Amino acid sequence: MGEMTLAFIEEQYKELDNLNNKENPAVLTRNTSTGELFVRKIIPSSFAPVIEQLKNLSSKYLPKIEVMIPKGNQLIVYEEYINGKNLADLMKTNAPFDTDEVTRLMLMLSDALTELHANAIIHRDIKPSNIMISSDGVLKLIDFDASRMFEVGKNQDTVNLGTIGYAAPEQYGYSQTDARSDIYSIGVLMLELLLGKNTLPDKEHATSLEKIAMQAAAFDPEQRYQSIQDFRTAVKNDSLGPSYVSELSDFTELDDFPTESAWKTPADEYENDFIPWYKHIPGFRTGTPWKMIVAVFGYMFLIFGLFSPPTEGVKMSHTVNFFSNFFLIVPAFVIFTNLCGIWSKLPLLKSPSPGTRKAGIVIYVIVCVSIYGIYNEIFS
Repeated sequence: MGEMTLAFIEEQYKELDNLNNKENPAVLTRNTSTGELFVRKIIPSSFAPVIEQLKNLSSKYLPKIEVMIPKGNQLIVYEEYINGKNLADLMKTNAPFDTDEVTRLMLMLSDALTELHANAIIHRDIKPSNIMISSDGVLKLIDFDASRMFEVGKNQDTVNLGTIGYAAPEQYGYSQTDARSDIYSIGVLMLELLLGKNTLPDKEHATSLEKIAMQAAAFDPEQRYQSIQDFRTAVKNDSLGPSYVSELSDFTELDDFPTESAWKTPADEYENDFIPWYKHIPGFRTGTPWKMIVAVFGYMFLIFGLFSPPTEGVKMSHTVNFFSNFFLIVPAFVIFTNLCGIWSKLPLLKSPSPGTRKAGIVIYVIVCVSIYGIYNEIFS
């Protein structure tokens, strides 16, 4: 990755706090243009295919990937910060969970995995600490450091990853992991939520929901649910009855998962640390004195350009002339300065490649000049 791209990223995201104690810790950051919070992670470049796929997904049960930057044999990833608590912390005080709560969680988790599996992504590390419950009660499946793309015809995984107790047997080299490996982990998690511990219930006295979890967590992949849709249907049938399944398309919308208003998260101390209004203005965002001085003169020139009178000999009213100047100057200014983080929303400009961004700037400026020329041709 070029120095220009690194400089661009460093200017766009301000580091706030480390979120864990790993060698390459996840870092809470704030986008200096929009004020939004993001998590920066550094992961091996071998996960690039998975992260690239995740960038194209839009499920509300998965974190949004904002930026992915290659750097040698590593990836720098900026993803959505989820304000809430992970399920592992909630289980310390709430397990065993009520069956209705377990049902809601399993349906939301199933929806997240439906999106992943449809794009050939196997998570491979589903466990309580990798599941967040946001402050508005929505489940988010996070941490794709063990994920992989499913490859047809492969006998086993190249790298065996996962968490003991939740990872399916095939993750230890017996065969290639597939969607059923994630279903195994869901079954183990579901039993832990229902029973308050990671164990198997007595089959004879198991509830219908516990039996669903036991089938999901079967040792033999052939004995499990063969798709996440099959698992979801079983959970939904158990909670609503077969006759209601087709009538209720999204059970997760009925009632948010219970949350606590007193939850404290790493972002809370930055809740009132909003960027002052002038910090959003190009030239003032970094607080560098010489840049602010140049910006003042630049804005004076901008205002003069907007209100400058028509060229002598051109028959054009002052109002028409103002809009003529506006169509040329303002869009070009917004694009050049990345005002309000506009680069992250426009094709070409949101690319991590400096060359692509430069080409994008040229193309958009040409468009502005063309509009300016057409406008003048019509009204002059």
